[in-house]
This record gives sequence, C-alpha cells and structure tokens, in this order.
Amino acid sequence: STWFREYVYIPLGGNRKGKARQYLNLAVVWFLTGFWHGADWNYILWGIYFLVLLVLEKAFALRVYKKIPLLGRVLTALFVVFGWVIFFFNDLSELFMVAKRMIGLGTSGGIGIESLRLIPFGIICALACTPIPRRMLDKCFEKYPATRAFSPVLVTAALVLCISAMVSDTFSPFLYYIF
Repeated sequence: STWFREYVYIPLGGNRKGKARQYLNLAVVWFLTGFWHGADWNYILWGIYFLVLLVLEKAFALRVYKKIPLLGRVLTALFVVFGWVIFFFNDLSELFMVAKRMIGLGTSGGIGIESLRLIPFGIICALACTPIPRRMLDKCFEKYPATRAFSPVLVTAALVLCISAMVSDTFSPFLYYIF
C-alpha cells in the first residue's frame, strides 16, 4: 500500500486537485492494486470493492463515524472480512454461496444453526472493537495494581483460544498459496 501511495497516488495528484480527481486517483490505485495480485476477475473486483468503500467513506461516512466511532470500527471489520472473501474465491458461484452464509442465509434460505452458534463470538468481537475493554482493564489496574502482572497471561490465553477455534473449524491454507 505504501508503494502504491508513494509511486501512483501522490504522483497522480493525490487529494490536492479536488474531489473528482481524488476519486479518479483512488480508482487507478485500487484497480492497479487488484491487478497486481493477479489478472483474475476476483482480484479486480476486490480492488473495485475497496475503491467503493473508500469513496463512500470519504463522501459520507466519516461524518457519521466521528459521531459514532463504534459504528465505523464494526463496519470496517465486517467490510474487510467480506473483502477477503472476494479476494479468495475466483469462482463467482462459490463467492455468492459463502457471502450468503456469512450473512446467515443457509441453503434453505433461513438462518442456519452455524450462524446462531457464532452470535456470542460476534458480540465479543464487537465489544473488543471499542475502548470498553481497555477502560475496564485500566480501572482494574488502578483498584488492584497486582493484577497488571496477569495482563500478558490474559492476552496470551485469548490468543490461544482464538487460534484453537480457527484451527479446529476447518483447513485454511495460506492466503497466497496460489502464487
């Protein structure tokens, strides 16, 4: 991303020549970013997807995110995860099948039991995107200074739990294994 910013976006004028030119510069950068990953349609679609998100954010969403920061964090997490699905699947039918399942639509058209199982995890992730856990830890550290020693242990335990949950679910090869 730094290379594209330094050698494509800024030489094209960046955001110094008005909104229309800025959006055109972003379109060039994200098209090239998608094409750089591969000449397959899903990489180009991935670049266009992030272009649309950036343009919507710059045009409208930043004002809302300033008022409701949590909304911006949660939406960013959701949109980035979906973006990686676009990046991964080069078969359009598989992409749509996975996208439907991501929003809770199973093969029968209803919310699948698998989606219900993930609701607590989604709530925890949404809370983790906020400053609430940090504030709670800081209050705990103020009240009980000795608990500060347990902080690395808690973070390590959370990391191990997340990794074990990912490993136990399915086989996930390295994202760039096809290159």
